[in-house]
Amino acid sequence: MWAFTPSIAGRDAPSSLGPDLVLVVSNSRDNAALPHVAVLALAGAPATDLTVLMEAGDPRPGMTVDVTKNRTIPKRWLVSCEGSITRKKMREVFAAEIQYRCPEPE
Repeated sequence: MWAFTPSIAGRDAPSSLGPDLVLVVSNSRDNAALPHVAVLALAGAPATDLTVLMEAGDPRPGMTVDVTKNRTIPKRWLVSCEGSITRKKMREVFAAEIQYRCPEPE
């Protein structure tokens, strides 16, 4: 989980609230080799079927990872590491992302 501050030119919506929070979901090998990282947005919104709730023991309890808000950002925007989530929580995130991208037929 990282805080990032985009350059003004690349910012979707300027914020006076400080850095945005994201969960880096690309793997470490790619992150070391490439200038960008794949991320999912974190928000304070209530949990839904397309979000994963950060719980006690996670870096930001009460926040949600929104699997519908994925993007790549330049690594230079990353400001500070806010903590790591467990492998179990990362599996929950990937499962929610798969559910979003590949819904089961009705």
